[in-house]
Amino acid sequence: LIWLYMAAFGVEWKVAIQELAKSLGVREQDPVVRKLAFKEDSQSPQTNYPEKIAKAVRLYHKGIPIAGTLAEKYLRKHRRINGELPTDFRFVKSTWHLDTKEYPPALLAPIRDKDSQVIGVVRIFLNKDGSKYSKTYRDECGNLEKATPKANLGLSSHGAVTVQQGTIPTTLWVAEGIETALSIAKARPNDTVMASLSVNQLKNIPVGPEVQKVIICADNDGSSSNSQAALEKAIQHHLAVGRQVFITMPEGKEKCDFNDLLKQGGLEVVKQALSNLQEIKAATEIKAVLLKAVENPSKKILVKQPERIML
Repeated sequence: LIWLYMAAFGVEWKVAIQELAKSLGVREQDPVVRKLAFKEDSQSPQTNYPEKIAKAVRLYHKGIPIAGTLAEKYLRKHRRINGELPTDFRFVKSTWHLDTKEYPPALLAPIRDKDSQVIGVVRIFLNKDGSKYSKTYRDECGNLEKATPKANLGLSSHGAVTVQQGTIPTTLWVAEGIETALSIAKARPNDTVMASLSVNQLKNIPVGPEVQKVIICADNDGSSSNSQAALEKAIQHHLAVGRQVFITMPEGKEKCDFNDLLKQGGLEVVKQALSNLQEIKAATEIKAVLLKAVENPSKKILVKQPERIML
């Protein structure tokens, strides 16, 4: 809600807190208001750029290569990513989790800017068995909530995680999440594949001048108007700078991404889905594309038996 207010009225974090508090009849001295205002240093992307980046870089350099760690187990066993993994991914045995106030292990993926400099890290928190972090916590009102399994540290705006550097410099495949991007990379071994880290960041990915074609591998979020609006903005941006824009997504009524397809049906199913590209020449066309994806149920996916993986 605070971020929405900031975007709608073009104000900074503390100003948004003050104005929202005033409109609700809450005093600025209220402990909750003061605590939210204090979070500006850690949450607002408009302040402390050098400190944010330095903190992320320090954590990244504490990590070790993921071979033989819980991070590799998470990607291979729980996400079904086979073959070579990014060499710049790291693993840490413990890192601070804001929700639970614990120090779970985590996979670290570097967020890089247009100059390939590390400006942040994605932390994918893990359970002790290598599965996705699944703890709960009590919020300030005493309600039981699910702890976030992922969190970015540093900066993510105008950055992305490159999971594969391809041999075709003019084409870029981009997905939202890291696991989804890795699934696409295995199906497109000669292409550059990035993870934007959210649908809202698809328009901000660091694209070099050599890229002429951007293929957006969208999650199927159903009829979500928020996703549609974000995709429209991304398409408008890439078209405006003269790039060709294509889009592909898993079809079906249930929410689904390309990693879901990989886990359910294997790599051939992902390849088949990615072959269904549609060029978008105007952002207004995206509504019809999304509607088709939601209303056109996918063919039944043959689920393969998982291979045994020894780590």
